Amino acid sequence: MTDVSIDATDEALAGAQAQPRLSFIDNIRWSMIILVLSMHAADTYSPFGNWYYVDRQETGFGTALFFGIYQSFLQAF
Repeated sequence: MTDVSIDATDEALAGAQAQPRLSFIDNIRWSMIILVLSMHAADTYSPFGNWYYVDRQETGFGTALFFGIYQSFLQAF
């Protein structure tokens, strides 16, 4: 086993932090977070959510169609 000096690890960390962030990856990340949140909200408030306690009024065909298309799009990937 060899000893590693503190200066060597600081240089390695400085080299790793010198790379710029890729902004398109950050944009993909926050976009996916928003889509996940909207999917869970749509699952909660749409007529397709399955919960133990259901307190919903009957929804019309337009509401079911909208949520059906939206959730199908989000669950496609």
